[in-house]
Amino acid sequence: MNNGIASPTGRRRRVSVCWSLVCIALVMLTGSMKLHAHRNGHGAEHAAPAVAPAGATASELIATLQSFRVGGEPSALDRAEILAARLLTAAPNDLRARYLAARVAQAAHEFTAALEHLQVVLYARPADGPANALAASILTLQGQGGQALAHCRQARIDWLERAACRLRARQVMDDSPGERDLGRFERLLAALPNGVAPRQRAWLFATAGDLAAQLNLWPRALKHYQSAQALEPATRHQAALAEALLQLRRPDDVLALIGAGTTAFGLRVKRARATRALGQSTDSALESEVSALLRLGDLAHARELGEYLLYVAEDAVRAEQILRAGMSLQREVADVRLLREAASRLAGLSHTLPEFIGAN
Repeated sequence: MNNGIASPTGRRRRVSVCWSLVCIALVMLTGSMKLHAHRNGHGAEHAAPAVAPAGATASELIATLQSFRVGGEPSALDRAEILAARLLTAAPNDLRARYLAARVAQAAHEFTAALEHLQVVLYARPADGPANALAASILTLQGQGGQALAHCRQARIDWLERAACRLRARQVMDDSPGERDLGRFERLLAALPNGVAPRQRAWLFATAGDLAAQLNLWPRALKHYQSAQALEPATRHQAALAEALLQLRRPDDVLALIGAGTTAFGLRVKRARATRALGQSTDSALESEVSALLRLGDLAHARELGEYLLYVAEDAVRAEQILRAGMSLQREVADVRLLREAASRLAGLSHTLPEFIGAN
């Protein structure tokens, strides 16, 4: 499921490519929650954690989440969960603590818990930008585009962020964006002012890349993903860039992009696809991990498992089964694309099987 994926050891988790960890690029987290609190008359109650250690914990938590986003190490997510629990214990009524706990829960694929934390924040500050953006991201991941759009409209964010938020939400709706929408957004990107922060620029380029990928415009998707990765190296952008290269039949470039020593599970699957395409032997350790996760019925890694089964193991039957089961947890555009590919291969198999039987 997206993208930058932590190696599924221990408690087996993945990065949400969702975009919760990307959405933080839109807002200066360390100050924005306090600023909105004062604007809405809640400054005295929610401006800062109740005790001094909580402030240090919040800073460490933000740094740990960013480390997980960039490197995909599962130990970073484990550490983030410990810090989030400590922060909530020290300041249970602090809205910033709730928001950070929601980010951690989303990264761990605990979407219900994440939305519950966000409900607390949004009850006090309905127009809060970071909380609404994160809620929209989670709902989009779940395929709830209409609800996500409501949060995009409600959020106190600038017009470009709102446009990107709405495009992402519409991607999982019947009225999904078309090539004309992509062209308009690309023109906006070309006119970005110099003051836009690199991480925000990266998120905007990744949004354009995802839309181009949904439209099967892979050369344009590749260009946007390259821009995103150059602005902010992260496993999410690296995985998206690798997918574009694979779609364009450039496996050598995938191996150059993803080193053999990577620990991120999703990136290892991309590398395995590239080695398979080149006729080289694949990672036996990865094969063992995939088998173990399948035995566990691990839906948190359904996309990566389905991808491996479809393209590396060439087992469309099991790929379709795990991908379809994963839809109960997450329904991003990439999940739908993989499921359709598996179904297409199964349809082809059912068509050719009678001919094969008749010939034998």
